[in-house]
Formats: sequence, structure tokens, C-alpha cells
Amino acid sequence: MHSASSGEKTTLERLLKVSDAQLKSLIAAHRNSVRMVASDAEVLDLVASTPGAIGLVDVNAINGSINVVKVDAKVPTEAGYLPH
Repeated sequence: MHSASSGEKTTLERLLKVSDAQLKSLIAAHRNSVRMVASDAEVLDLVASTPGAIGLVDVNAINGSINVVKVDAKVPTEAGYLPH
């Protein structure tokens, strides 16, 4: 996760269908698994080097080092992509 991204927290709440308090509890419960980073580049590096890792980045930061996850059968460039 980005250490200072309120937008990312909002996106996670929408994807997971949880409240702010529930998301905070979830992150606290998995504090040994959740990594905080400062940039999209750091997220990409971490995800690329950690088997099973997932991360959220701006669509413009996506490169060939990671796989893009479809949400409701849509990729980030498609209309109706949930995280938007």
C-alpha cells in the first residue's frame, strides 16, 4: 500500500465492500503481510519480487513486470472498472 494515499484506501473499501473502520481492522490484523511504500515504482518492485503479492498503482504506472488483475472481468482501461 502507498503510505499516504487516501484514494487507495477508498478503492480498497469499494473492492472489499468494507467500511473505513473495517479496513483499518483488516490492515491491523494483517500488519505482518501489508507493506507500506511511497511510490507506484516501489509497489511494482515489491509485487514483482514477492510471489503472491498484489498492489494498487495508477494505470499509467503499469509495466511488463507484473500481471494486471481483472475486476468483474474488466481491466483498468475499460469503462466500469470498479476501482475507478
